[in-house]
Amino acid sequence: MRDKKPDQTNAINRRQHFRLDDDVLLAYHLTDRPAIQPDQDVPFLTMATEFAALDQSAKLAARELGRRLPATGDYLNALHNQIRRLSEALVIRELAQFGGRLTRASLSVSGIGFAAERPFQRGQLLELRLVLLPSLHGIITVAEVIGCQAAGGTPAGAHRVSLKFLDLPTQYADTIARHLLQKEADLLRQKHDGTPPPA
Repeated sequence: MRDKKPDQTNAINRRQHFRLDDDVLLAYHLTDRPAIQPDQDVPFLTMATEFAALDQSAKLAARELGRRLPATGDYLNALHNQIRRLSEALVIRELAQFGGRLTRASLSVSGIGFAAERPFQRGQLLELRLVLLPSLHGIITVAEVIGCQAAGGTPAGAHRVSLKFLDLPTQYADTIARHLLQKEADLLRQKHDGTPPPA
């Protein structure tokens, strides 16, 4: 078996370790199962995925028509923003059943870190329900606690917990990687010319 070329190895390492602070919708709870069950009912995930597809379709339609019919494009953009707000509200309500809320997290393809209201022990497993914004892509997976400490500068009683994803499916890893690359591109564009991130 051939060894990976240096450029390939560097790209893989960057993909695994590249990390950004991001606002996500997140719900979590302790579990003793190291993987999500194939037949597990996850309606929030179905809802989030369908809304993400609808959001992308509406965005593309507005962009295409906007080139030829600016007024129609403006109307579709306004409609698209309304659909997004409604979609976010419904996904938030669904995720709230599991204790989910908007959370500032340090996210990478290999894991996630965030401030939790209670401490966790190294080696414990958490089932995570995660929705990326603004795309509304939904992810459900299991992660292992690899670190937890009192979080300075956060509300009293908060703990900074670090987790490693366990056997994250390829499609979820690709979704997170694309999300992080888009976020990085948006941040670089903002830094360069002061423009806000795209809707």
